[in-house]
Amino acid sequence: MASVKTAFAKAVRLAGLEEGASPHVLRHTAATWRMQQGVNLWEAAGYLGMTPEMLQKVYGHHHPDFQNEAAGAFKNRRWKPQSLVKSLAKPRRAEADA
Repeated sequence: MASVKTAFAKAVRLAGLEEGASPHVLRHTAATWRMQQGVNLWEAAGYLGMTPEMLQKVYGHHHPDFQNEAAGAFKNRRWKPQSLVKSLAKPRRAEADA
């Protein structure tokens, strides 16, 4: 291999990838796929050569557990929200009695 650039271009061509594929794009794709598959942050970060903090900051929203706790809070609520539309459309008692 005389040139990394030439070798990568040939690998892209042989793999049938789009011409614009770059190591940078492939790294983003690999990180996104690892998060979508629910791979442990520590393991995925080691595989990608970045810190778990950076992986979570940039790609964490792709993880299946992203915002589970926040979403679960709605399932377990004890109060029933009032509809703002209904409360605005509903006449007040004082106005109805007048």
